[in-house]
Amino acid sequence: MTILIPGLAFVFAAICMWLAVRIVNCRERWAKRTLAATVGLPILYVLSFGPACWLTAKPNDVDVDRPALIMTAYWPIGYFRSNTYSGITLDYLDWWACLGIAPGHTAWFPCHPSGVPMFGYQL
Repeated sequence: MTILIPGLAFVFAAICMWLAVRIVNCRERWAKRTLAATVGLPILYVLSFGPACWLTAKPNDVDVDRPALIMTAYWPIGYFRSNTYSGITLDYLDWWACLGIAPGHTAWFPCHPSGVPMFGYQL
């Protein structure tokens, strides 16, 4: 896992650079659309995390053994959240997840693809 994440980041950057060169040199439309999708979809994924937390938050007195099914799509964010202890990215992620959660509710999401362990944002 320690080599996988940097390797994927390198491949992602290489693809973005290749598409940028295709846009500048050849002015190809498909390259513009592909670059927009390549950069835009991860941004939309992170932005959709907040509303997913807001919609799946349950009252604190409810016993939760598994997160909502939709929240399993966000286990990479949960993994990042459970293994990172400080930083401005983490502060903004916490703020975004808690923005729409009602007081007395908790949004649970997994930190592993299996669904457990779980992490919760509680207000």
